[in-house]
Amino acid sequence: MEEKPIRIGVGYLRVEDLTNESDLQSKMRQIEQYCSSNNILIPGVFADNIKGTEHFNGPSWLELEKTFPQTAGFLHTIIMLDNSMQMKNPGLYLLKEKELREKLGITIEIIGDKGHKQDLSKGLNLN
Repeated sequence: MEEKPIRIGVGYLRVEDLTNESDLQSKMRQIEQYCSSNNILIPGVFADNIKGTEHFNGPSWLELEKTFPQTAGFLHTIIMLDNSMQMKNPGLYLLKEKELREKLGITIEIIGDKGHKQDLSKGLNLN
């Protein structure tokens, strides 16, 4: 069996309460386990509170975006939990993913509760 190439990624999640250490650690472990299983090195995880933030505008997301110019060509993917984004609006996620992929070569991988990659593009065409 051929080994997957190593990729570099960062985690991003949104939680109900950043001060709930056990919830935060549990979600971070999900991201780390996914990355370990998929040959993704993950130097860090960014987290925002769900309350007070909208789509891609939380303070940690904005800090993450500031790193994109320095990480171009180095950062391959952003790993998110499906419950950390407003997946009620997959079109907005897909537009952001398309923008990052076209401008910087960065993909977004959404993982579900069982640690499997989710495909939100089924039935949607943004081309």
